[in-house]
Amino acid sequence: MKTDKYANLLFRGREIDFEPVCGGSRGFKLVLDGKFSLYFYQDRGHFKYDGWSVGEFDASDITVLDGLRRRKNV
Repeated sequence: MKTDKYANLLFRGREIDFEPVCGGSRGFKLVLDGKFSLYFYQDRGHFKYDGWSVGEFDASDITVLDGLRRRKNV
């Protein structure tokens, strides 16, 4: 099952960093263990997977989400 493969990928990681994508697009990337990143971009009211890359990534700012306000579920 595909979901098992995705879950294993995330659970094996010791560190998961989250950061906005720069360059004028609305998106974000998840960086696993500082070496593998998954990119997502906004497509109307949701995000879509946009690819991956491998390399050495710096740790992200762990307070990146602190400024978000909670939205009430409607």
